[in-house]
Amino acid sequence: DQQEIYNGNDAAVVMDGKQICTDFASVSYLHCFREVNEVADLLAKHSSLSRSSHLWEDFTPDFISQAIVNDLSII
Repeated sequence: DQQEIYNGNDAAVVMDGKQICTDFASVSYLHCFREVNEVADLLAKHSSLSRSSHLWEDFTPDFISQAIVNDLSII
């Protein structure tokens, strides 16, 4: 068992994720470059810059509309 120590600004999120994974029999991780999922990258940047969270249930924010089209064209 390899023990990793992480002390970054988002350590609580990493630790929560690791704890949640203990509920599953098997977990695997796959790294995706931000170019592969531009929508996720833009949402993370927006959240970081605005220092708040948002829930868009009935519409798509303008700042990710084109990225959604781009991501879907890869599939």
